[in-house]
Parts: sequence; structure tokens; C-alpha cells
Amino acid sequence: MPDAGTMSAESPTDSWGLNFSRPDDDTLLVQLSGDWISGAGLPSAEEVEKQIKSGSGIQRVAMDTRELTNWDSGLLTFLINLTADLIVKGVRKG
Repeated sequence: MPDAGTMSAESPTDSWGLNFSRPDDDTLLVQLSGDWISGAGLPSAEEVEKQIKSGSGIQRVAMDTRELTNWDSGLLTFLINLTADLIVKGVRKG
């Protein structure tokens, strides 16, 4: 399946990445890369929610962090908010 979307830091000094793909019909793969550091203009969990709404049949969200190089509480905040959103929507984490 083709990539569902890509986001990256808007400032050249920030170096985070957020990519989406659909490895199968019911799964959204969220790929995190670079430095997920507070104050780096990180995206909100709403970006994942937009992907879920735009793709029919998504029942599961999986994470790929192999390209994540550095993180702090900014990443934890993103993941906590994402988890809360997924619970409300009844989407499985996997």
C-alpha cells in the first residue's frame, strides 16, 4: 500500500519525523524518527487521529521507532495523548 502521509519538522534546527503507512487494510503504521524533544515543534496526537479518520477500516495502530534517535518528555506526552485518543475510539494498539 502507498504511504498514507508524512510530516517533518518545519525548522531546520528541529529534526523529528512522523510518517504514516498502511501495511494492510486495517492497520495504520506510525513511524517516528529523529529527535522527539520538547520545544521542537512536535506534532500533536491529533495528526494520527486525522489519519485514522481519513482511512476507512483502520482498527489497529502500530508504532515503528527504529529511526528514533533522541527523546524526552515531549515523546511521552505525544504517546500518552495518542493512547487516550485510541482508547476513546476503540482502536487497538499493537
